[in-house]
Amino acid sequence: MTNETAGIGEMNFFKDRAIYVSFMIAFFSQAIMFSTVLYLPYFVQGVIGSSATTSGAVITPMMLGLLLSSNITGRLVSRVGKAKILSAAAFLIMGVGALLLSTMGVKTSYASAILFMVILGFGVGMSMPITNVNAQNVAPREQIGSVTSTV
Repeated sequence: MTNETAGIGEMNFFKDRAIYVSFMIAFFSQAIMFSTVLYLPYFVQGVIGSSATTSGAVITPMMLGLLLSSNITGRLVSRVGKAKILSAAAFLIMGVGALLLSTMGVKTSYASAILFMVILGFGVGMSMPITNVNAQNVAPREQIGSVTSTV
């Protein structure tokens, strides 16, 4: 093995604190997102009483918020570079969205559920580009692909 190919097959990037933290942030934000995507349609259909089609469509606003905030945050990170502040803001917004979703009950309107989903989606979307950029910035050049796919 030559010096140029040394480390390509190794996954020692898990030892780097910045990469490890990026993995943890990505893991928790995605866990929140997938939990909501799985739970909310059941809630909208079973508790609020919407149709199956409507309960499936309730996820769309979250994804639109996610796409919008991911785009905005990616641009902000590249221009301003305040990834730590944006990362904290992302978790704060996700926390607010999750807290609002936890307050839903039988009398929750469909519009409220959509608003809560948009807030949560906005927070999740903010965390996505931040975790990728943070991990890519500290990864060895030959491991950027592995780090990105792991995030």
